[in-house]
Amino acid sequence: MDTCRAAVITEHNKPLTIQQVPIPKLDPGSLLVKITASTLCGTDVHRWHGPLSDGDSFGRAHRYSW
Repeated sequence: MDTCRAAVITEHNKPLTIQQVPIPKLDPGSLLVKITASTLCGTDVHRWHGPLSDGDSFGRAHRYSW
């Protein structure tokens, strides 16, 4: 399976880690877009400073530029 890089929150108030993560299989009719830059939104920053989802690490971002 192909992978991509993702900034992942692994600990509160610590630097994000860049990890290789799998690219999910696309559904028919879906489109895969190569993202060249992304930022954290306010919700992501709150999650970075607060409880993590289900106590696990996660990658987020939905502010893109291509």
